[in-house]
Amino acid sequence: MCRNLFLALTALVLTGCTMHAGTTPQIKRSELEQGIGDSLQRQFGQRPAQVDCPDPIAAKVGESFRCVLVGTDKTRVGLSGVITEVNGTRFNYKIQVDDKPMS
Repeated sequence: MCRNLFLALTALVLTGCTMHAGTTPQIKRSELEQGIGDSLQRQFGQRPAQVDCPDPIAAKVGESFRCVLVGTDKTRVGLSGVITEVNGTRFNYKIQVDDKPMS
């Protein structure tokens, strides 16, 4: 994915649907990374070569997280996300891609 596409991304609202059980519902790292990549593919026709997110993310409204998108040209761009809604095993989150690539 080219640097220009990363920089064109501002805020996206994304939806996921898998959590694993525990005392606090958690969103698996792999599910979050896959969801972000799938949504970028659907909305922009391209997906990053890699999405790296922390593990796990608490599935609760207001929970924030940081991930890194890696383009096919090895450009790395950070993104911030926040869980905006949790309904059973479904969750929504919003991401904001950083204005500049990481150095």
